[in-house]
Amino acid sequence: MLFPDETELFPKKIVFPSIGLGFDRTDPLKPESIVTYQLDSEDCPYISEKNTCKIYDKRPLICRAFPLITMNEIEFNIADSQNCLFVEKTEQEKGPLDSLLPITPKRLKAQSEWVFARIINTRWEAITAKQHKDQAALRKFNLATKEWAL
Repeated sequence: MLFPDETELFPKKIVFPSIGLGFDRTDPLKPESIVTYQLDSEDCPYISEKNTCKIYDKRPLICRAFPLITMNEIEFNIADSQNCLFVEKTEQEKGPLDSLLPITPKRLKAQSEWVFARIINTRWEAITAKQHKDQAALRKFNLATKEWAL
């Protein structure tokens, strides 16, 4: 999930809408506003061959919260250990992280990551709070079809 102000970090050709809110009067499936975006890419374009981030100091919030992965607006899961050295190391020390479900700060000590996960939630809440109840329809953009859906 990328917020609108984070999309400029990535090539435009791989940035697509993710979640939209409200009703567009000309197209009932199209949202009035796009609130989050997503990448249409198997891998991040900024991961080096050494598995380090090339834009580490200005990476988006979702990367700063990693290995915490948003499941929806308020729930978090943990990244797959095949994709994250932190998770792999933690699982070597503590065993499978499935035993930590639900993931909480007390069960998974990753202090800065939890801070950024909370920032993501706060931004999401601020965005949705601005929507009028009659315009609060949630739309999701399907990357496979490149179309909006309810």
